[in-house]
Amino acid sequence: MKNLVFCLFVFCICSVYSQTKYALLIGVGNYPEEGGWPDLSSKNDIDLVQQMLLEQSFDKSRIEILFDKTATVTNVLKSFESLLNKVQKGDIVYIHYSGHGQQIADLDKTDYPKLSFIEKDESDGWDEALALYNAPMEYFNGYNFSEHLIDDQIDYYVSNIDKKIGEKGHLVFVLDACHTGTATRGNEPTKKRGSSDKCSPPNYRPVKSMDNKNQETRNASTGVTSVFSGCKDDEVNFETKVEGKGYGSLTYSIVQAITNLKSEASYSKVFDIVYGNLLIISDGRQNAQSKFDNPDDLFFGGKTVPKPDYFTLYKYDASNKIVYLKAGKMNEISVGDSMSFYPLNSNTKNTIASAKGIVSKLKGTTCEVTLIDFLPVRKISEFASYKAIRHHEVMSGQSLKLAFIKGTSNETIKLVKNIVKDQKNIKIVDEAIDLPNYYIREQSPQNVIIEIPFSGNPLRQMRNLNLTKKSECDTLLKFLKDALKIDYFINLSLTDKLIDLNVKLIKMNDSTLNSYKSKPKYQDLNDIKNLIGFDVELQNLSGDATIFVHAVHISNNKIIQELKLSQRDNNFLEMYAGQKLDTKKYIEPIFLSCTENIDCGFDRIYFFASYEKMDFSVVEELSKSLGGTRGGDDAFAKLISDGSEGINHDIDAESGVRIYKFEFNVTP
Repeated sequence: MKNLVFCLFVFCICSVYSQTKYALLIGVGNYPEEGGWPDLSSKNDIDLVQQMLLEQSFDKSRIEILFDKTATVTNVLKSFESLLNKVQKGDIVYIHYSGHGQQIADLDKTDYPKLSFIEKDESDGWDEALALYNAPMEYFNGYNFSEHLIDDQIDYYVSNIDKKIGEKGHLVFVLDACHTGTATRGNEPTKKRGSSDKCSPPNYRPVKSMDNKNQETRNASTGVTSVFSGCKDDEVNFETKVEGKGYGSLTYSIVQAITNLKSEASYSKVFDIVYGNLLIISDGRQNAQSKFDNPDDLFFGGKTVPKPDYFTLYKYDASNKIVYLKAGKMNEISVGDSMSFYPLNSNTKNTIASAKGIVSKLKGTTCEVTLIDFLPVRKISEFASYKAIRHHEVMSGQSLKLAFIKGTSNETIKLVKNIVKDQKNIKIVDEAIDLPNYYIREQSPQNVIIEIPFSGNPLRQMRNLNLTKKSECDTLLKFLKDALKIDYFINLSLTDKLIDLNVKLIKMNDSTLNSYKSKPKYQDLNDIKNLIGFDVELQNLSGDATIFVHAVHISNNKIIQELKLSQRDNNFLEMYAGQKLDTKKYIEPIFLSCTENIDCGFDRIYFFASYEKMDFSVVEELSKSLGGTRGGDDAFAKLISDGSEGINHDIDAESGVRIYKFEFNVTP
């Protein structure tokens, strides 16, 4: 009897604290032609997310997928209802949508009685909605909005699931669509997920109000709800391409962030990674949004599965000595990386590698490794009992992908192709297959500029080049080679783990900015419009080592400028072990502005920490000259020069350096 009571007690305890993971993945990629929506790469998104969830210990039987024809409002609401009935206290729920989004008329329940859970509650007079499979892009006479999934309906189920899972539960909602900033994706130059055209009856007039009824008051029993959206309500959400395969930019960024977590991370930390990735993908035109109950709570309640220290094999072509790994660009692998293969359960520190190889082909989530020697398996099925560990990492040499804006004349295309024909690391690509780094825009017959994607700005404010003149053809090639150097510099990832610099950039509020403007030293700031400023805090935590710190600003049109950091007329700071510096004493504040559209947009600030003062003449060269010299003779200058010529380097080719990167928008 005692044993029975004990067992019942244990069962009750386990029931109370058990935690089940559920997922609902909704995607539409192939819309009906009559709806007017362009197709998307949503199938790739759903496959990617499902793979991530399985790696995060979600049971496949608890991952429901609604895709294309099954992704209707009726089915989605049924799945929401089923999910609401299944979840228990403490459960983890992940909901993902990939498809188009659209703003629609803020509907009144009295006018549309068949629509469940809707309210006329939007302060701007527009609801945000997901364009599910049968949703039309344009309103037609008699349409009752039953094929748009409206934010009110989403909010009803999210709120009730949130309450049911309780304070120990976690609900993550990812919306990879346009116009989803508060909802709980043409060519420009890549697919966008949604339409800037609103769907509403012709006589609809939005009634704007400061009162937003749709503000739920949560109580202590609700769970942790975290919403990730691909863009603001008034922005479009772009797709991206990875090794020629399309993905939703938010989907790829959030899966990459979660896949590469090496330890527990908060929701705000994951969002910071996603936000920076989206800025880079869209060149500053897409700002991820979030809504967190508590930004400092751990993602999935700390139940994330950390990035393993090895990669798994899924195929072995013994005749060609090629191993296929379940890891690719998503896992930060590069062509040229060296892999060692060990028995799955072996201690690699005390075991000699069974085989070695080099990464020869790379895709988004997989790669091919060409073996130097054979993997010692007797049966082809035994390859799965091995694991791969990266023992040597490279920084890939830079390549430039160039595409032509639609409508470019055949003569101009021939001229440009002839200019770059001998350049091994400059490639002409089809943007339908691969996302380009730059575009050639024909301003007039055979007169071109190099254009930066998304922003539409000319590279480094270049002027028109007339390709009928040889000197101007040479100048175009110099600009392209310059772009290679700049991009390699921007993509540098130097991470000496022995260097530890704590860096904080604190954006100034209006009051702080005005206090600087009032000082004689900064009086010129009063003449600058659209000014933003940053206070800087630095602390050297690198053991007992003295380090040198440099900083550079990279503008939206890729002009690079070394920043003055020290108030002692130096562009660098020398910091002894443990020293903490801020703008109050030793560090110059950082001020940026945009006076014209070309100077506004996605900017970067990089901090370089190193054991010795670095020669930044190569950076000045990038800023000033056009296709200039190799810079100085030091390793840093050679690294950038070689990398821009497509030459791979060891990841520690420039040991003793660590880069800290900050990305943000400078807007008028």
